Amino acid sequence: MAVISAGNIQRITTEIFNKEAASVPSLEDVMKSMKPKHRKKLQAAIDQLPEGMKLVPVYYTRISKEQNQATMKEFLQKVAPAFYKKIAIQNEKELLEAGFCQNSINEMKEGHIPSDKDGRYYPYDLDHIIERSGSGQIASIKKEDTDWPDSDPEKSKSTLMVNHLRNLYLLPMSIHAIKNTINKYQLTNIEEDETRLIYMAVPDREEGSSPFYKHVKAAVVEKENPVYSSIAALAASEKCTRLSEKLIKFGQIEDTKAMHSICDLAESTYAYLLKWHGKTQDIIERMEESREKMDGSIRRTLSNNQHALAENLEVIFRVLPYLADSGNLLNDDFSSLPSGNMSIQPPVEETDTALEESTLS
Repeated sequence: MAVISAGNIQRITTEIFNKEAASVPSLEDVMKSMKPKHRKKLQAAIDQLPEGMKLVPVYYTRISKEQNQATMKEFLQKVAPAFYKKIAIQNEKELLEAGFCQNSINEMKEGHIPSDKDGRYYPYDLDHIIERSGSGQIASIKKEDTDWPDSDPEKSKSTLMVNHLRNLYLLPMSIHAIKNTINKYQLTNIEEDETRLIYMAVPDREEGSSPFYKHVKAAVVEKENPVYSSIAALAASEKCTRLSEKLIKFGQIEDTKAMHSICDLAESTYAYLLKWHGKTQDIIERMEESREKMDGSIRRTLSNNQHALAENLEVIFRVLPYLADSGNLLNDDFSSLPSGNMSIQPPVEETDTALEESTLS
């Protein structure tokens, strides 16, 4: 797959979804077909589009929720860690020049989300340029990703095409939110397997350019965020679950070198999971002590993340005895992980569900 950019995404999605490029309507025509209130909100988001992002026509085919979950699981378990490793090794100098600290780059070299030594995070997301939820058949076709980093000890090169590294871009969360807003007001009431042409915010880059947004100086956030730390813990649990499943498959096979390699990866990943889970608990406790009101969307996200984490731990706990030098881990009290302070119930009332669902990338 070529590097996905504003210059080629229309052609690529036209070919993927077998559409006729000559029939592409203008942005004005697309907006005329929308409800006035959605048209107004779409225009407001378009007006915020920053340097380095370009609005281009893209075909979008809604995939099923099951496909979306499968692509997300593969992304968290295999693809995101590989992307971080690759960018940290190949673009280290550029990342430093862009404002990322050395600690955050070292974290990325381990396949983790970038943060500084004090645990403050950089407000960046990994974005699927051809959206995951609108990727049609490439969400179910696996091919070798020739960009997979050679440094990855697992050599996991065969992935779903929508998860190929050339379709990923490290983007500030604020810009990602603008992109999602532009998408969602064009995707109201879209059905599974329906194809719709929308105007999407896409990185304006060239082949060989850096896979991250460089038009602003990267800086850590000052205020701790329980959602971010819970996402970091969940991402680590997904990777650790995959490593655990590999160990379970080993059974009685005495390939000790391979097993020790997986054990080492699993142990370091599990330690990372514990760190971010503990940090999430601390933030929530401080918020409760100060009686700080927690937004409903934050409660909902934390509850969903905690539920997914608890499911992953059922697999992870089965292999803890296998972990090399795992004595310290096994002496920890894990009882608070599946429940504890993170078992926050979402509010009863949920609004704009259809619009929120369409923002999933």
